Amino acid sequence: MSEKSQKIKTLWRKLKESNPNQDILCEVMKSVSGLQKEAWGELKKKDPDNNHLRFVMENVPDFLTEAWEMLKERQMTAYELKNIIEYVPQVRDEAWKIFLKKSPTNLEFREIVRYVEPLRSEAWKMLLKVKPKEHDMIYILKFVEEMKDEAWVRLLKMKPESEDFLNLAKHVPYLRARIFAQLLNDDIDNFEIKRILFEVPELRQEAWEELKKRNPSNEVLCDVMYQIPEFRQEAWKIFFDGEPEIKDLRYVLRHIESLREDAWQKVISIGPTNDDLCFIIKDVKDYRGQAWDLLKRNHPDVNALKFVVRFVEEYKNDALKLLERHAEKIDLVDQMKKIN
Repeated sequence: MSEKSQKIKTLWRKLKESNPNQDILCEVMKSVSGLQKEAWGELKKKDPDNNHLRFVMENVPDFLTEAWEMLKERQMTAYELKNIIEYVPQVRDEAWKIFLKKSPTNLEFREIVRYVEPLRSEAWKMLLKVKPKEHDMIYILKFVEEMKDEAWVRLLKMKPESEDFLNLAKHVPYLRARIFAQLLNDDIDNFEIKRILFEVPELRQEAWEELKKRNPSNEVLCDVMYQIPEFRQEAWKIFFDGEPEIKDLRYVLRHIESLREDAWQKVISIGPTNDDLCFIIKDVKDYRGQAWDLLKRNHPDVNALKFVVRFVEEYKNDALKLLERHAEKIDLVDQMKKIN
């Protein structure tokens, strides 16, 4: 016996003494060729479960037949048989016959359609017999291009939700044009068009052209300006020409640096309230000083000054001084009231 064999034998003896579990014995069978028979004998003593017998079938060809015979004497689920069909081609035909007697679910049929090319056509026919749902057709469309035309026709007859179409558009390139046309035919709203714009880059141009026809809200345009730089200038023009409200301009000021100056000039031309100025002071550092100067000229009330004290450390002391002056004025008024 070679030194290598002697070392393996010694290690094997120690391993057996430690009472190895089924996982360990399966790994020995897979990885140590000289111990496959002994490890198989030890595994059988432990009454291996179905998963470990399938592991042997997949990974240790010399014991495939014996493991398969043991499995056939047991109760196997349809899903266990599906895995054998998928991973052990040597017994695929026999396993398929047993599988069909187990009342398999749509899930098992569609996975065979996806993964087992020799049985694809037959499994597809069986799937259609068990009344597939929308998610079955979507699964096939995602993963089995060969069946795309028939699956697409069947999906349309099921009248799926727009969410299903959007999900497909993200993952199935060859269907994107069809999906967009179908969504438009279904008269989807601006929210769903916006989702296509943001979530399916390959349909972005088509979605943007459609959205522009639909008089998009300022909120939608702000999202486009913020998230899609290639449409920013065009969205800004539509937004600007639509006489935006200051709350929308505040969003642009806060989030879109390249449009900040234009948005600020528009804010000034409209005439911001003290509330608007407070939030600009808080959120837009580039225009904090100008907004603060405007606020002071607008004779800010106590609430505005307290807001600045709370949220804007840079002008906290100045705001406190103005609050003190305001309190002094109130005190004078109160004194006059008493005298009067």
